[in-house]
Amino acid sequence: MLWLGRAFGFREAPKHSDVLSRLWWRCCYHHARKWYPGDCVCGCIADHRTGSEWRFESRERYTEVCPDARIPLRVFSRQHGYCTVEHALKREQVGAVASVTRLEVPLPSGLQRNRERTGVLSPGKRFRREVSSSSSSSSLPPQSTVASAGPASAHSASAPSTSAWWTAPGPTYYDGRHTHADEVLLGTVLDSDRSGLRNTVRAFAHEYIAPYAAAIDEANRFPREQLWTELGNLGVLGVATANAYGGLGLGLVEHCLVMEELSRASPSIGLSYGAHSNLCMMQIERHGSAAQKERLLPPLCSGVWVGALAMSETGAGSDVLGSMRTSAYQRKRTTAAGELRSGWSIRGTKMWITNGPDADVVVVYARTPELESHSASTSTLAAVESASSSSLPKQSKPKLTAFVLETAQLGPRYRVAQKLDKLGMRGSNTCELVFDDVWVPDDAVLGEPGLGTTVLMAGLDAERLVLSAGPLGIMQACLDVVLPYVRERQQFGSPIGTFPLMQAKLADMYGALAASRAHTFGVAASVDKLTRQIGEPTPPGSSKHGGLNPQLRRFRKDCASVILQNAERATQCALQAIQALGGNGYISDYPTGRLLRDAKLYEIGAGTSEIRRILIGRELYEASHATK
Repeated sequence: MLWLGRAFGFREAPKHSDVLSRLWWRCCYHHARKWYPGDCVCGCIADHRTGSEWRFESRERYTEVCPDARIPLRVFSRQHGYCTVEHALKREQVGAVASVTRLEVPLPSGLQRNRERTGVLSPGKRFRREVSSSSSSSSLPPQSTVASAGPASAHSASAPSTSAWWTAPGPTYYDGRHTHADEVLLGTVLDSDRSGLRNTVRAFAHEYIAPYAAAIDEANRFPREQLWTELGNLGVLGVATANAYGGLGLGLVEHCLVMEELSRASPSIGLSYGAHSNLCMMQIERHGSAAQKERLLPPLCSGVWVGALAMSETGAGSDVLGSMRTSAYQRKRTTAAGELRSGWSIRGTKMWITNGPDADVVVVYARTPELESHSASTSTLAAVESASSSSLPKQSKPKLTAFVLETAQLGPRYRVAQKLDKLGMRGSNTCELVFDDVWVPDDAVLGEPGLGTTVLMAGLDAERLVLSAGPLGIMQACLDVVLPYVRERQQFGSPIGTFPLMQAKLADMYGALAASRAHTFGVAASVDKLTRQIGEPTPPGSSKHGGLNPQLRRFRKDCASVILQNAERATQCALQAIQALGGNGYISDYPTGRLLRDAKLYEIGAGTSEIRRILIGRELYEASHATK
């Protein structure tokens, strides 16, 4: 038997005469690299209302110790009711303060969540409240640091030294093995290697992310120290990055598989993962120089660094190209060694930047007015020589330049102005970044000066495709909550899952998930296949077709339609999940409200639903016009 844990105390002892009353109820936290089902006690809760003790043992047992007897144990399930199990009470000391009970009868998964029949609080939520209120008590044993996910960083210097917010695993609503609508991928997209990758990520997310999803949302904190390097060790941060830089060298199908599984466990972690691995790392690998790739990609793949993309501004959302105000001007600077170096001075602000407060590497887009004026004078001279007297030259398009910056080297003129308090995706930190004449050298340019639009547009399709797997995870999470609930919850003497109207909701949710999953991975597989055939998806220095290979450009409408449909279906699935749970769906003890708040972001980020519809319609119109 493997006992790995830590004991935390409650502020008062239970008020009954059982032999266990001589002990304060303590919770044991299991944290290990491997999960041993049935061998580890995850915690216990003293129920002062009934005088009994509720224990959630492993992830499949939920038992009650009766106050008037030491031997009989009661096991509660809405499906099976109460049952008495003749099993000797085995007492072991964990830290000399905890009493441990083992039960040999396994129960259906999901029984550790809130029990509205008995009025018992959700174990995870109650445990977090007790830990936060008693963490300063001198009677508690000292807290040791949870296994850190990586070395401390400058971004965590201001964070509290305690990690109590992370040491409270809550309920997990799925068993880590089964996924609904898997059948739509069998024989088409999933081979043995992809299935192995998916199962590995699924098991990791089930054990290390899902139990803390509610705590991440409640604390609104990004678990960099606890999680990010572990994801790097797993290899998923660089799933689409070349092996030479520490990645796995896989394609968009694998990228979407990882994104879905992480989002199933915690949508906010999935969003941060997408911003890191896709928005930042993919841009660097496609457009960066050899020196930039060798310097930046290995620490990003390993999880030592966190990446971000800075494009949007307060006044530049959907019209990001025409309304961008952040500018970069060519400036020379004398270094400390007396060397005169050429570079750029960046001035402006960026808004709604995912991973911004934690970012070590940021891809930044800025206008370069000096290049715009040169381009405008050239185009005006050509127009005067060739245009008729009745026509005027069109206004030149803004010239953007992409920069890849290491935040630790930017100095005090770069700062995080504010961390935004969002409705959903809490824990995926978002902020405003300020560049107050920040000087960067020429080698910080990503691609070529003035061709930032090429870099930006070439990455949008892959961004939409990878992020569209986030709503898949949310829809899967909704089914993970609803299906066990409708089996256990009874009304009018029957499980509510037997009612036709409830079965119709299940059918709608499953149909939305299956159709979205088939669409997403079908497009991803097609793009991967064509990319392998044609080679470079973005030819270096090419500005035609938005910098994207013309053969791949025909998937632009498909990538937009995938995230359009997935995002709206995820929101509807979350609403259906709330409705299926009724009053329980509207309280925080269940994750349905959090899933709804998280799902709504995908209708706004990476281009709003309205912009996606405009793009799809325009692409279809232009394609039909070209065929005539």
